Amino acid sequence: MNINEKMIIFNSPHYRLWIFFILFLSGCTVLVVKQFDTLYGPSEPQQRLVDVSTDDGAFYYHQIKPILENRCVVCHGCYDAPCQLKLSSPEGIDRGASVEQIYASRLLATEPTRLFEDAKNTEEWRWKGFTPVLNERQQSQEANLQAGLLYKMLELKKNNPLADEAVLLGDYDFTLNRSQVCPTIETYDSFAKDHPKWGMPFGLPSLSDQEFSKMEHWLKNGAKMVDQAPLTPTQQQQINEWETFLNKRSNKHQLMSRYVYEHLFLTHLYFEA
Repeated sequence: MNINEKMIIFNSPHYRLWIFFILFLSGCTVLVVKQFDTLYGPSEPQQRLVDVSTDDGAFYYHQIKPILENRCVVCHGCYDAPCQLKLSSPEGIDRGASVEQIYASRLLATEPTRLFEDAKNTEEWRWKGFTPVLNERQQSQEANLQAGLLYKMLELKKNNPLADEAVLLGDYDFTLNRSQVCPTIETYDSFAKDHPKWGMPFGLPSLSDQEFSKMEHWLKNGAKMVDQAPLTPTQQQQINEWETFLNKRSNKHQLMSRYVYEHLFLTHLYFEA
């Protein structure tokens, strides 16, 4: 393309309109960010991990974790989860979401975003473009709800309930190559106006009143989380035995272990004591 052809494109009404539209959206986002900053202070990662023996830790482990596993992880549990939002671990929840797709049509390689591998903490994930789904501003109950995307998405579904069916089709695209819409808390109002039925869980019935009440309580109080409870001596012994078995050095064992890993690496394995 020569310089004259480029100038024709740059001076075209359609190109100018597109640039204006991008600048307009950017300006609106900046304005909303300033509004949130004025109301609740600047955004910065929070420390959310607590001991399982605390009240907050016990509430997450016994009340919230089962809801996430039963209603959320079915979609937000794998590396190709919508908007890369993994709700299967505290680290994934705190990392948040990204508009970049893991498996997409592209000509060049992209930087990997493996949880626990490619960033050490939430702040590093922010530098990689991940945006929070939990409130990272002032830690008040009001801010935790009004400036928290996860709560707003659950609330959107509660305010726009769907029929009590297993899966709702029609306006909902569940295909692997679907386009993604990944709102942030700053763009949420526009998202909710354009897609009022796209609250979470997406394309499924809303949480029960009891489940929603528990999630609201958890989010309102800072979304404290715990890692898995400490392993018992018996569980640790089983892990050691399986690791020893799967890491034998013979070619036969390496081939078998590779097969098991590739087929089950996304699954939690439970063994009877």
